[in-house]
Amino acid sequence: MQLSAAFRQGAERAARRTARRTVQRAVHGAWERVQDYGAVTARAPGRHRFAHFGEGVRIAFPAATLYGEPWISIGAHTLVGAQVTLAAGLVPGLDLGPDVIVRIGGVPARVLRAYEPGAGRHRPGPRPAGRPPTDTLERGATA
Repeated sequence: MQLSAAFRQGAERAARRTARRTVQRAVHGAWERVQDYGAVTARAPGRHRFAHFGEGVRIAFPAATLYGEPWISIGAHTLVGAQVTLAAGLVPGLDLGPDVIVRIGGVPARVLRAYEPGAGRHRPGPRPAGRPPTDTLERGATA
């Protein structure tokens, strides 16, 4: 009798494990589909209207917070992970003017032509009193 009770308990545990694995696979499969369908892409931007949204861009689902899209530019082939907040401005609904505020990833080709070679290089400004040098440029080295 005890052997059959032990056998029965083992069979019940095995059935619970099998049921758990089956449910887990179903939940994970469904979640992967939800993430795929919920992602923001150039082909499926949803309700979002970005200043620039390059080819191959994907904002993974679920995004934490997205607002100020008209002032956000996302370059081609950029991936923004899940639970990431993208925001231009401090609160939704502000008019931030005509220029892009947040630029992520590659810059559109028409913008690249506007830059001159070396335009991105700079030297730090004067150091506030009492602050020690933090890099070689502030110590007098040349770039």
